[in-house]
Amino acid sequence: MASVICVPGNNEAILLEVGAKVSAKFQGPPVGYYEAEIVDILECVEYEVSFEDNPKKKVKVGAEKVQFFIKDPGKKVHSLKRKVSAQGKRIPQTQAQVSEWEAKVETLSEWLSDTEELVANQLQRPPSSQLKIIEAQLQEQKLLKRLVDDKKPTVDSLKQEAKQLSSIADPGDRRNIQQQLTDLFQRWDALTINTTDRKQKLEDILEAAKDFKDAFDPLVEWVEATERKLSSQQPITTDPAKMEADTTEHQAITRDIADHREAVEDAVETGKSLLAQTTGDDVHVIQERLDILEDRYANISSTANGRQQRLQQALPLARKFKDATEKLSDWLDKVEADMGTAEVAAGSEQELERFRVITKDITDHRAAVEDAVETGNSLLTQATGDDVHVIQERLDILEDRYANISSTANGRQQRLQQALPLARKFKDATEKLSDWLDKVEADMGTAEVAAGSEQEQEIFREYKKQVDGHKHLVANMNEAGAKVMELSPGEGARSVEHKIANINQRYDSVIAALSGKNGDSLNVLAQQEEEGLTQTQAQVSEWEAKVETLSEWLSDTEELVANQLQRPPSSQLKIIEAQLQEQKLLKRLVDDKKPTVDSLKQEAKQLSSIADPGDRRNIQQQLTDLFQRWDALTINTTDRKQKLEDILEAAKDFKDAFDPLVEWVEATERKLSSQQPITTDPAKMEADTTEHQVITKDITDHRAAVEDAVETGKSLLTQATGDDVHVIQERLDILEDRYANISSTANGRQQRLQQALPLARKFKDATEKLSDWLDKVEADMGTAEVAAGSEQELERFRVITKDITDHRAAVEDAVETGNSLLTQATGDDVHVIQERLGILEDRYANISSTANGRQQRLQQALPLARKFKDATEKLSDWLDKVEADMGTAEVAAGSEQEQEIFREYKKQVDGHKHLVANMNEAGAKVMELSPGEGTRSVEHKIANINQRYDSVIAAVQHRLEVIQAHCADIKDTTNRMDSELSATQARLDALELEEDQHAHIEPLQTQVDTSGLMADLEAVNDRWNSLASKVSEWEAKMETLSEWLSDTEELVTNQRPPSSQLKIIEAQLQEQKLLKRLVDDKKPKVDSLKQEAKQLSSIADPGDRRNIQQQLTDLFQRWDALTINTADRKQKLEDILEAAKDFKDAFDPLVEWVEATERKLSSQQPITTDPAKMEADTTEHQVITKDITDHRAAVEDAVETGKSLLTQATGDDVHVIQERLDILEDRYANISSTANGRQQRLQQALPLARKFKDATEKLSDWLDKVEADMATAEDAAMSEQEQEIFREYKKQVDEHKHLVANMNEAGAKVMELSPGEGARSVEHKIANINQRYDSVIAALSGKNEDSLNVSAEQEEEGLPQTQAQQLQEVIAQLRREVEDLRRLPELPRKLEDMSQDEMRTYVGILVRNVLRRPFKWKEEEKPPFWPCDIPFSSRRPSGNTTNWSDKMRIVIKAAFTYYDQKPVITRGMNN
Repeated sequence: MASVICVPGNNEAILLEVGAKVSAKFQGPPVGYYEAEIVDILECVEYEVSFEDNPKKKVKVGAEKVQFFIKDPGKKVHSLKRKVSAQGKRIPQTQAQVSEWEAKVETLSEWLSDTEELVANQLQRPPSSQLKIIEAQLQEQKLLKRLVDDKKPTVDSLKQEAKQLSSIADPGDRRNIQQQLTDLFQRWDALTINTTDRKQKLEDILEAAKDFKDAFDPLVEWVEATERKLSSQQPITTDPAKMEADTTEHQAITRDIADHREAVEDAVETGKSLLAQTTGDDVHVIQERLDILEDRYANISSTANGRQQRLQQALPLARKFKDATEKLSDWLDKVEADMGTAEVAAGSEQELERFRVITKDITDHRAAVEDAVETGNSLLTQATGDDVHVIQERLDILEDRYANISSTANGRQQRLQQALPLARKFKDATEKLSDWLDKVEADMGTAEVAAGSEQEQEIFREYKKQVDGHKHLVANMNEAGAKVMELSPGEGARSVEHKIANINQRYDSVIAALSGKNGDSLNVLAQQEEEGLTQTQAQVSEWEAKVETLSEWLSDTEELVANQLQRPPSSQLKIIEAQLQEQKLLKRLVDDKKPTVDSLKQEAKQLSSIADPGDRRNIQQQLTDLFQRWDALTINTTDRKQKLEDILEAAKDFKDAFDPLVEWVEATERKLSSQQPITTDPAKMEADTTEHQVITKDITDHRAAVEDAVETGKSLLTQATGDDVHVIQERLDILEDRYANISSTANGRQQRLQQALPLARKFKDATEKLSDWLDKVEADMGTAEVAAGSEQELERFRVITKDITDHRAAVEDAVETGNSLLTQATGDDVHVIQERLGILEDRYANISSTANGRQQRLQQALPLARKFKDATEKLSDWLDKVEADMGTAEVAAGSEQEQEIFREYKKQVDGHKHLVANMNEAGAKVMELSPGEGTRSVEHKIANINQRYDSVIAAVQHRLEVIQAHCADIKDTTNRMDSELSATQARLDALELEEDQHAHIEPLQTQVDTSGLMADLEAVNDRWNSLASKVSEWEAKMETLSEWLSDTEELVTNQRPPSSQLKIIEAQLQEQKLLKRLVDDKKPKVDSLKQEAKQLSSIADPGDRRNIQQQLTDLFQRWDALTINTADRKQKLEDILEAAKDFKDAFDPLVEWVEATERKLSSQQPITTDPAKMEADTTEHQVITKDITDHRAAVEDAVETGKSLLTQATGDDVHVIQERLDILEDRYANISSTANGRQQRLQQALPLARKFKDATEKLSDWLDKVEADMATAEDAAMSEQEQEIFREYKKQVDEHKHLVANMNEAGAKVMELSPGEGARSVEHKIANINQRYDSVIAALSGKNEDSLNVSAEQEEEGLPQTQAQQLQEVIAQLRREVEDLRRLPELPRKLEDMSQDEMRTYVGILVRNVLRRPFKWKEEEKPPFWPCDIPFSSRRPSGNTTNWSDKMRIVIKAAFTYYDQKPVITRGMNN
C-alpha cells in the first residue's frame, strides 16, 4: 500500500503541522488512499511518494495543488502510479519551460532595444510642417505603431507564461521571472506610450498642416491674381466718365480685397496654430510664408486704397476741371465774339459802357480762371502719361486765351476812353458840316436861275467866305476821325471813314462848284486859289499823318504776323483751333482796317489831282509802298487763315480716324497678350482657333481703316511743319508698327493654330491608340508565363513580337508628330508633350526589349519545360497513388501487410529521386528564363511536388517507425501479460481454497484486461483529438496571417512613389524599413506555419492534406510577392537617398558659395581711377575670378549629380530638380560673366589710369610753374628776355599738346569704364587742367597783344626783322589756338529745322563748351552771351506760356553773335 507524505520545502513546521493533521484525521500514518475520502494537500512545493512493494523507490513531484479521489484501492493503484509518473516527468519540463521563456524574453528585449533606438531616432527628427513630409512621417509612425501592436500578443503570451511558471518554479526562479517581467513591462509601456503620443501628435500636426494649406494656397493664388489686376490697371485718366467707370471697377477690387481680410487673418491664425506645434527650421519657413502673405496683402491693400483715394480725390477735381474749362471756354467764345462785333461809333458812350461791362466781366472771371488752373494743377499731380500733356495744354490755352481777351479788352477800353472826346469832336464837326453842306447844296441848286447876276456873285462870295470859315471844321473832322479810326478799327472805323469821305467829297464838290460857277472871276478868286493851295498842302500833310499812323499799325501787325509765321501751324487739334481763332481775330482786324486803307487811297487820288508834281510823286510813292505792304499783309493773313482751316480740317479728319484706331489697337493688343499659350488639347485648340479667327477677321477688317488713317496722316503731314512733322510721322509709324505687330502676331498664332490643330488631333489619336495597344501588349505580356511544354506560349510571343515590329512605324510617326507639335507648343505643354513622347518611346522600347528577350528565353526554356512537365506529371501521378494508398492503409495498421506496403513505398521513394532531381534542375532553369507569374507557377509546382515528396518520405518513415513501435509495444504488452498470468497462476497454485482462488482471480483478470483496454482506447482518442485540435489551430493561425497579409499588401499598394527631396525620402526609407522589419518579424511565424503544415500533412487524412497544401501554396505566393516588393522598394529608396545626399552635398555648398560670391561682387566698389587702388582691386578681383573658375568643375559635378538624381525622380520632382539645376547654372554663368567683365574693365582701365595720372601730374606741374612765372611777369612792354621766355612757353604749349590729348583721351575712356564718383573726379580734373591750359594760352596771347605796339616801335628802332616776324607768328598762332578753343559747337542741321529736343541738347553742349566745365543750370553759372530776358534753363519754366523753341533759337543766335561766329552745320553733335 502507498503512503503519501507532504514535504513543503525545507519548512519543517509546515511538514509537522500537515502530517499531524493527516494522522489525526485518519488515526495513523499518512496514506495515499482511503475509500470515499478526499485528501487535499495545499501549497506544497513538492511531495514524495513511496510504495509498499518497493519502499526505497521515492519520487519528488512539484505541484501547486494535488487532489486525489480514492474509492477503489485496487482499481486506482494503476491510475495513481500513472499520475505520479506524469508528475515526475514535469520536473525537468518546468526547467525547460523557464529556459524557453527566458529565451523568448531575451528575443523580445532585443526587439525592444531596436525599436527604442528607432523611436529615439524619430524623436531626433521632430514633426515637420510640410504636408508631404508629415504624411510620410505619419505613415512611418503608423507602421511603427502597427509593429508594436503586432508584438502585443507576444508580450501578453510571455506575461501569461510568466504567471504559470511563477506558480510552479522555485522561489529563486520566481523572483527572477518577476524582475524580468517588471523590466520588460516598464520598457513596453514606455514604448507604447511614445508611439501612441507621437502618432497622435503627427495626426494633429497633419490636420493643422492640411488646414493651413487649404487656407493658404487659395489665398496665394488670389493675391497673385489681384496683383496682376492692379499692375494691369491703366493710369488714372482725366476724363470724368472714364474715371467713374474706373472707380466702379476699382471699388469691386477694393471690396474683394477687404472681403478677403478675414480669410487672411484666418490663414495667419491657422499658420500660428501650426507654428505652435512646429520646431526647427520649419518655424522660420512658416513664419516667413505668413510674413510674405501679410506683406503682400498689405501691399495690395495699400495699392488699392491708394488708387481708390487718388480716384476719389481726382474724380471731383476732374469733374470740376471739366465743368470749369467748359464754362470758361463757352464764356471766352462769347466774350471773343462780343469783342469781335464791338465798334466805336462817333460819340458811342454806349460802346464804352459796354466794354466797361465786358472788362468787369473779364475781371470777375479771373478767380474762376485761377481756380480752374489750380484745379488743373492739382489734377496734374494725379495724372500720368499723355494726360499730363493734355491737361497742361488745356491750361496753357485757357491762360493764353484769358490773357489775350484781358489784354484786348483793357486795350480796347483804353482806346474807347481816348476815342470818346475825339468821337464827340468828330460828331460835332460832321453834324455842323453836314448841316452847312445841306444848306449850301440846296442854295446852289436854286441859284441856277439867276446865273451871272450880281446877286449870284454876292451869294457865291458869301459861300466862299463860309467855305473858308468851315475849313477848321473839316480839319477837326479829319483829325478826329483819323484818330478815332486808329483807336477803334472795324465797322466803326468804316462808318467814320465813310462819313469823312462823304463830307470831304461834298466839301470838295462845293468848292469845285463854286470854282466852276466863277470861271469868269479867276482874277477875283486868284487870292482864294492861293489860299486853296495852302489848304491842299494841309490836306497832304494830314494825309501823310494818316499814312504814318497806318504804317505804324502795319508795322505792328506785320511783326505780329511775322511772329505767327515763326510759330508754324500746329497739327494738334486744340492748338490749331486756338491758332485759327487767333488768326480769325487777326484777319478781322485787317479787314476792319480796309476802309481806312481805301479811304487813304481815295484821298490820295483826290490830292494827286490838286497837289503839285513833287507832292504828287511823293503821294504816289507812299501809296505804292503802303499798298505793297497792305497786299502782302492781307495775302499772308488770308493764306494763313486758309491754311489753318485746311490743317484744322485735316487734323480733325486725322483725329477722327486715328484715335478710335489707337483704342482698338490697344484693346486688340490686350486681347492678344491675354491669350493663353497654344495648348495641345484638340478640343481646347478648336475653341481657341474659333475665338482667334474672330480677332484675326477683326484685324483684317480694320486694315482699310488703318490705311485711311495713314493717308489722312500723310495728308496732314504735307501741311505740318517743324516738330509736328516728326510727331505725326512718329504716330503714323507707331500705328503702322503696332498694326503690323498685331497682324503678324495674330497671323502667326493663326498659322500655328492651323498647323498645330491637325498635329494635335493626329498626336492625340496616335498616342491614345498606341497607349491602348501598349496597355494590351503589356497586359498580354504580363499574363504570359512559361508552362511546361508551352509551345502555344512561344507561338503567342512570336505573334506579339511581330505585332510590336509592325507598330514601329506608328510609334515613329507619333514621335515625329509630337516633335512637330513641340515647335508650336509653349510653357508647360512642352514638358507635357516631351513627357508623353518619352513615356511612349520608353514603353515601346521596353515592350520591344521585353518581347524579344521573352521570346529568346521561351525558345531556350521550351525543351526544359517539356522535361519539367514530364517529371512533374510522373511524380504527381505517383504521389497521388501513394497518398491515396497511404490514406486507405490506416485500416490494417500494424499488420504484416501494412509493413510490406510501406517497405514497397520506401523502394519507390528511392526510385523516384532522379525524377525529383530532373524536376528541380529543369524548373530552376525555367524560372531563371521566365520570371513572373510563370516562375511562381513553376516554383509552386516544384514546392508542391517537393513538399509532397518530402511528406511521403516523412510519412513512410514515420509510419514504419510507428509500426515498429507498435509492434514493440504489443510485444512488451504480451510479455507483461504473460508474466502477470504466470504470477497469477503461481498465486492461484498457492491458494488453499478453490473458491478463494476464483474470488481473487476474477478481479485480477478484470483489472488486467480493463487496464490494458482502457489504456489503448485512451491513447487512440488522445491521438485523434490532438490531431483535430492541431489542424484547427493551424487553420486559425493561417487565417490570422492571411488578414495580416491583406492589410500589409494594401499598405504597400498605397505607398507613394519615391521622392527626391531628402527629408521626404528619409521619411519614406524609414517607413520602408519599418515595413521591412514588420515583414521580417513575421517570417518566423510563416516558417513555423510551414513546418506545422509539413507535420500535419504527414499524419492528416488525404482531404485535409490537400487543403493544407493549397492554403500553404497560396500563402507562400503572397508572402514571396510581399517580401520581394518590400525589399525592392527599400533598395530603390536607399539608392535614391544616396543620390539625393550626393546631390545635396554637392548642391548646397555651391549655392552658399554662389550667394557669397554674388554678395562679394555686388559689394565691390565702382572701378576707381587711382592706379594704385586699381592694382589692389585687380589683385583682389583676380582671386575672386580664380575662385569662380576653380568652382566650374564643382558646378559641373553638381549638375551631373542632379541629372543622375533626375533619372530616378518622378512627377513634380523632375521639374523641381531641373529648375534648381537651371538656376544654379544661370547664377554661375552670371557671376562668371560679371567677374570676367569687371576683370576686363580693370585690365583696360589700369593702363589708361596710369596714362591719365602721368599726363595730369606732368601738366599740373608744368601749369603750376607757368602760372607762377606769368604771375611774376612785368606788365611793361616785353623785353628781349621776356619775349624769349614767351617763345619758350609757346614751344612748351606745343610740346604739352600731346599730354592734353592723352589726358582727354585716357580720361574719357576711364570715365566710360569707371562711372560714379571716380568719373566725376576725372571729369573735374580734366575740366580744371583744360581750363588752366586755355587760360595759359589766352594769357600768353594777351601778353603778346598788349606788347604789339611796343614791339613795333622796337622794330622801327632796329629790332632785327627775323625776331619781329617770329613774334608776329607766335601771336598769330596763339590767336588761332584761342579761336579754335573758343569755337562754338557745330549745329546738327539748320537752326530753323532743329526740334526742341535737339536745341535743348545743343544748348547744354554750347554752355559747357563756353564755360569749359560741367554746370548745373544755376543762375550764377549763366554764360555772358545768355539774353537777360530769358531764364537760364534748357526747359520751359512752369507757368511760362511763351514758345520755348523760339527762345532756344534766340539763345543760340545770341551765342554766335556774342562770339562773332557763323553757325557751321554738321551731321552729328559729337563735337
